[in-house]
Amino acid sequence: MAKIATSFVNRYQLTPQTSLPQLSSYIEELASKLSDGKTKEQARKARDQAKRRFQQLGLSKEQADTLIPIRAPGRHVGERDPIKVIAQYIIKNNLSPEEINGIAYDLASSAPTT
Repeated sequence: MAKIATSFVNRYQLTPQTSLPQLSSYIEELASKLSDGKTKEQARKARDQAKRRFQQLGLSKEQADTLIPIRAPGRHVGERDPIKVIAQYIIKNNLSPEEINGIAYDLASSAPTT
């Protein structure tokens, strides 16, 4: 899987100066390459190896985490607002700390338990 990471860096000319938004545009392509025809455990190992290889090639941990997120792309928990939308709502409506705590409580209560 290090081979996939190396070819990815070379093909897209990724450097430590590459921005995180630019890196995020490659997430789905990279995820499919790392998981094609593999079991769940093999795919996890492939992601771990690729993440280490990206760091060996000079990308920061944050950049490697952007390219290979913990949650696979396309997996979304439905019926919950993304954090960005909630943050914009809080700023737009100038909510008090008590109201923000209420939102945080509701968000934590809606989280799945394992």
